[in-house]
Amino acid sequence: MAQKKFNQYTLIILKMPNRMKIIATLLLNIAFSFFTFSQCIIGDCVKGYGEKIYEDSAIFKGEFENGKKVSGIYFYKSGDIYKGAFKDNLRNGIAEYNYKNGDVFNGVFENDEKKFGVYNYSNGDKFSGAFKNNLPNGYGIFYKHSGKTIEGEWKNGHVIWQNDNLIDTTNTKDDKLANEKGFVTPRFFCVVVGISDYFGTNMDLSYADDDAIHITNYLKKAFVNEIRNGKLIQLINSQATKLNIENALKSVFSQATENDFILFYFSGHGGQGYFVPYDQQNSILKHEIVRDIIINSAAKYKICIADACFSGGINNSFAQNYTYQSISSFDDSKLAVLMSSNSAQTSSENQIISQGVFTYNLINGLKGNADYNKDSYVTIGELFTYTQRTVSLQTNGKQTPIIFGKDLYKIPMSRIKK
Repeated sequence: MAQKKFNQYTLIILKMPNRMKIIATLLLNIAFSFFTFSQCIIGDCVKGYGEKIYEDSAIFKGEFENGKKVSGIYFYKSGDIYKGAFKDNLRNGIAEYNYKNGDVFNGVFENDEKKFGVYNYSNGDKFSGAFKNNLPNGYGIFYKHSGKTIEGEWKNGHVIWQNDNLIDTTNTKDDKLANEKGFVTPRFFCVVVGISDYFGTNMDLSYADDDAIHITNYLKKAFVNEIRNGKLIQLINSQATKLNIENALKSVFSQATENDFILFYFSGHGGQGYFVPYDQQNSILKHEIVRDIIINSAAKYKICIADACFSGGINNSFAQNYTYQSISSFDDSKLAVLMSSNSAQTSSENQIISQGVFTYNLINGLKGNADYNKDSYVTIGELFTYTQRTVSLQTNGKQTPIIFGKDLYKIPMSRIKK
């Protein structure tokens, strides 16, 4: 529109006397530059709430920090609309993207691209799962409006294998998987640790031990046969010494076979690359030790969930980067790791619910709140999406869970019993 107006005024200037042409051309260029380059229209577009128009006529309404978009609504020139968070002016976090053609995506963006979520097509089709390069990539489910369902592994928008049978954790005799020839019911091998009372210190927590007990009770109730046929060790407060935790991890996880699950849950203090055991004055439990024990297990599914603080209030960028690298030591293709907070945050406890905020939402997600695609399963990918959203909201953005691992939508964490 601006270019069209510019061309119209240029034709008018060409008809002017020579002396007036110079002045008119100069004024036109100044006016054109003012209206085409990005500018703040309303509010504070540096550090606060504002409305800004960009060179391509796109408009952003929302929060700014150091002149960069933080969260809000971005109106594209094409007619598309993005509602969500940004990082370094790139789309990052949970968001909704509305396309001009009627398609809608709800999910997580990372580095300006879709990571995982639900894409609803205007014709009634729907894809729920992982994305890469803005195309379905990884585990996902495609729901046709005709009623047909395609579930499996995707690559560049195309399904490369289909899987109609996920791990089923119900205990009924008519279980479709249990009736399949050659199927062996998976077993669960779990080590659950919770430390509120730290020996000889004033660094005690309020609900870390209770959180571990809640997790144990949930697992025993949700996976009766799987736990009975497998093994679960719970270590609370003084039981959770470094030696006891290591011995439990080795003895329990070494019993798992390639058909089984292993799960390590830790609630307590953490530091730069380590968990803090009860006898912290004498020793620490390094992430690398835990990781190596887990990945050396023969289990099919390997999961670590930690409700711990890894930053300790560190403020300088070097230390934050170091802490992030320490947490990243868990990153392994054979292991899925869900952490309660990122490298520059602490984990919150809530007196009203008498629990840590992360574990409270974790259990609610496992019970069904995280079943976004309504297929009666909660995968660790769905669980992460749910806990990231709820924990961030309930702590006003002061705590944001993070996750490591691959094929997160292949790893079922629970099945909803109806």
